[in-house]
Amino acid sequence: IVEGGEGPKYEPSLLSFHYASLPVARMSVTRAAQEPLRALWTELNECVYLGVLHENRILYLIHHEGGREIRAGGGRMGGRYFLHADGAGKVLAAHADDALRERLLAEGLERLTERTHADRKGFLAEMARVRRQGFAIDNEEYIKGVICFGAPVFNFAGHVAGAICCSVLTIHYTLKEL
Repeated sequence: IVEGGEGPKYEPSLLSFHYASLPVARMSVTRAAQEPLRALWTELNECVYLGVLHENRILYLIHHEGGREIRAGGGRMGGRYFLHADGAGKVLAAHADDALRERLLAEGLERLTERTHADRKGFLAEMARVRRQGFAIDNEEYIKGVICFGAPVFNFAGHVAGAICCSVLTIHYTLKEL
């Protein structure tokens, strides 16, 4: 309230926004992603996951198994996986600070398949591509025969808080079909 003249006048502020946004600020990434991830799983009938950055690995917090007879088996809940070859892991590494990517390079990027970006130049180029296009693809880089798509989950402040992904088998799909 601003005093002066003909009675009180009101001045806009962000105070009401602050109080209205408190529940969102307290919401965990798992709570926020649970329903959208379930909807994605229902629509695709494939393995879907939610992961967060945990030190220099991706930690999967939610895992919904695909409904096919033969399905991709990676990304177990509570499992920690390499960032450089995993669809959701690439999203987290690409949106992290430069120091994390340098730590990954310093510890060495394990070549998991012949398609894994295990050298500095290839890895950094992949990270730039993921940031530019807004999603990541693991095209048989972690496990031969598995394609994984990862996308960021943003928090209320616009920062990447986690990543969701979907894994499919190459016996069901090719990258061109997706």
